[in-house]
Amino acid sequence: MDLSDLVGKGVFVAWKEYERFLKVRVGPHGEVLWDDEGEIDLCPDALYMKVTGKKPEDLFPKLKDTSLQHA
Repeated sequence: MDLSDLVGKGVFVAWKEYERFLKVRVGPHGEVLWDDEGEIDLCPDALYMKVTGKKPEDLFPKLKDTSLQHA
């Protein structure tokens, strides 16, 4: 997934520092992490939806339950 448009914006200013960018790792819940302070972490579900074009309801069918939407 191309996230180059985020470089230098907000917390992603850290990606301008090559050594810091190289610290990427996968967290215990599948999130993509770059920072020991937890400043940059990318949700695996959000990344998947961005890549596939799916919506939250596609991943989490209970969101389609209209009785939950009006509660």
